[in-house]
Amino acid sequence: MKGLQRCVASGANLVVLLVGCGTTVVLVGEPPDGDAVGSDEGPPDATDDGAGDADAGADADRDGEVLEGDGFAEGLDDGGDDETAADDSVRDEADGAAEDSDGGPGCPIWAVPGPVEGTADGSEAHPFGGLADALAGRGECDTILLRDGTAAEPFDAGVDVVLAAGEVLAIAGDPAAAARAELDAHGDIGLYVSGEGSLTLRHLAVRNGYADTGGCLNALVASLRLEDTEWTDCRAVTAAAGAWIHAADVAIERSAFLRNATDLCADGEELCGDVGGVWLEGPRDVTRIRVSACRFEENVARWGGALRIGVETRDVVVRDSVFLRNRAYWGGTAVGGTIGRLEHCRFEANGTSYEGPAVQVQPGTPDTLVIHNIFLDNLVARGASALYASFGQYRNNLFVRNVCDHRWSRDSGWCTAALWVGHGGPDVRNNTFVDNSSFGAGTPVCVAHLSFDDAFGAAHSNLFVGGDGGPAIGTDYPEWGVSAPMSWNATWNVPEPTWGEGVTVGDGNVVADPLFSGADDDYTLGAGSAVIDGGDPDPSLADPDGSRNDAGAFGGPDGEWIPLPEGGAP
Repeated sequence: MKGLQRCVASGANLVVLLVGCGTTVVLVGEPPDGDAVGSDEGPPDATDDGAGDADAGADADRDGEVLEGDGFAEGLDDGGDDETAADDSVRDEADGAAEDSDGGPGCPIWAVPGPVEGTADGSEAHPFGGLADALAGRGECDTILLRDGTAAEPFDAGVDVVLAAGEVLAIAGDPAAAARAELDAHGDIGLYVSGEGSLTLRHLAVRNGYADTGGCLNALVASLRLEDTEWTDCRAVTAAAGAWIHAADVAIERSAFLRNATDLCADGEELCGDVGGVWLEGPRDVTRIRVSACRFEENVARWGGALRIGVETRDVVVRDSVFLRNRAYWGGTAVGGTIGRLEHCRFEANGTSYEGPAVQVQPGTPDTLVIHNIFLDNLVARGASALYASFGQYRNNLFVRNVCDHRWSRDSGWCTAALWVGHGGPDVRNNTFVDNSSFGAGTPVCVAHLSFDDAFGAAHSNLFVGGDGGPAIGTDYPEWGVSAPMSWNATWNVPEPTWGEGVTVGDGNVVADPLFSGADDDYTLGAGSAVIDGGDPDPSLADPDGSRNDAGAFGGPDGEWIPLPEGGAP
C-alpha cells in the first residue's frame, strides 16, 4: 500500500502527478472556501468499545438526544426513485462529443482504461485514457462515460475529485454495455470525493480499495447517488471498508456491497475497524437517506458488518434489500442506527460473535416503522439475535429460526432469539415467530421469541410457533413484574412456560395450530386454522377483505405481502 493519506494539491481544473505519493490527484472546479483539497475527513476514532460513534466524520456538536415528535411519517415517501440534479446526466443517445463553440470538449466525455495513442479529445472516437484524464479534460461537461473497463483491464480507481459548490457530475459505465465498467484501486485508496457539489456514480464496479476510512469510496459532498454499482473486496483500517459517505442527500439503488472487511487488530485476533459495508453520515436532523433494492453480503467488521446509519435523522428509508451472511463482533450486523422505515428486506444468516442483533434500530423514534421483513437464521451470543429496537411500530414481519446461544458469551447478560423491544411504547402487531431458540445456563433472562423492556406499548395479533430454551414471551427485568400487555395472540407448541415471569397477559390469547402448508418458508395460515380471525377484533385492524384480523404476519390491514426471496436484490 502506498500510504493511507492523500497527498494535497490546490487549484482548479488541474491534473497534478505526484510521483512521491504514487497517486493521481484531479481537481475539478475551485476548492470550497479555500479548504485544503484532498484532506482525509472521516471518523477520527471508530474503535471505541461501544456501538460506534454516530458523530464520526460529521458534526462535532451533537448531543446524542433521542429524536421524538410528530410529523415524521408524513415526511417519508415510499423510498422510490427520487430525482436528483444528476439523474439525467448520462446521455444515452450520445453519438460522440462534438466540440462546443469555444473549442472545448463536447458532452458526454468518453474514457477508456488507457493509455491511448494519438490525440484524445474525449469524443467517443477519441476517448481519454483513464478516469483521471477524463476528469481533467471534461471542461463544463457534467457526464463522463467509461467504456471497455473489464476485470482484466480495469480503470484505475485511485482518483480524487473536488466538486465546487453547485457543481453536478455523473460518472457512469457505458449505458450500452451489459456489464458494469470495472475500476480497481489495486490495494490503495479508491475514489476520494469532496466539495459542495453533487455526484452520481452509475453502472460501475469498484474493488480492492484500502484506506484508513472508506476503502473504495470516501465522499464528503452535498449529495451522492449510487445506481447499479458494486463494491467488492474493499478494506479499511478504522471504518467503512466499502464506502464512507457524508452528504445531506444520499440515494443508493440497485447496488451491492460484497466481501468488504476492516483490518484485524495488532494482535491479529480481533477486528478493530467498524462497518464493513457502508457508513452513512450527514447534517443532523436534515439528512435524507434512501437505500433500495441493494445487496449486502459477507461484509465483516468489529462493529456493524453491513450498513451503518450514523447520523440522527428521521428521513431514512431502507427497503427491498438483502442482508446475507454479514459478520461482526458487536452491534447491528446488517443494519444499525436511526431508521425511519425498514421495509420488505431479507436478513439471513447474519451473526455476531459477542453481542448485537442483525438489525439494531437505535435510537428509534415514535414513528419508526419496521414492516414486511423476514429475519431468518440469524445468530448471536448475547442480546437479541434478529431485531433490537425501541419506540415505533413493528408489524407484519417474519422471525424464523433465529438463535441466541449465550453459551458462547464471555459474560452474563440477557438473551432473546428473535425480537427485543425496549422503551418508548412500541407497538408489536401481526408478526409471526417460528422456531426461534435461546440458550444459556445461568443467563438472567433467556427468551425464545419476544422480550419487552418495560410496561409501555402493546403486543397483539402475533403468532408464536415452536422454539426452544426459555419462555416464549418474557421480560428483561422480571423483578419489575411488568411488560407490555399481551392480547389476542396465538401460540402453538411453544416452550414452557408460554408467558415468562412478569409478563402482563391480556385478553383473547389462544392456543391454535396455524396449519402451515409445510412448504419451505411458507408461513401463511392453512384453511381451517383457528388462527384465522383470531387477531385483534378492532375493526380498524381488519384484514384487507374486511374480515376480522388474522393473527400472524399475513393478517391485518397490511397482511397482503410476499417475503423478499434470497435472490431478490442484485
